[in-house]
Amino acid sequence: MRETKFRVWDKSRNEMFFIDDIFCIKESKWLENMRLGYGELMQFTGLTDRNRVKIYEGDLLRIGVQIYPVIWDSKNAQFILDTPHFHLGSQSIFYEVVGNIYESDLSTSK
Repeated sequence: MRETKFRVWDKSRNEMFFIDDIFCIKESKWLENMRLGYGELMQFTGLTDRNRVKIYEGDLLRIGVQIYPVIWDSKNAQFILDTPHFHLGSQSIFYEVVGNIYESDLSTSK
């Protein structure tokens, strides 16, 4: 069974918070903050990179010298890399988490 984990980027504090249970979100200030646009909720993809780091939506993954963000593809109901060249799947030896879209000053290159 895949772990259901979340994290929230607090825009007002510029800080990332990890949440292990969606019910924690419902019972906390995060739900209201997200409704007001102060927070961004990101889900764990169920995958890890080559260093066993958990991969979340919004993470930046390095593949060779290129860096791509992990995004949600609502059309196909899956997490993908924002590139047509690589598939986000079980071949974790090929990618490494190098940051996320909120805390990193790495630019994505395609």
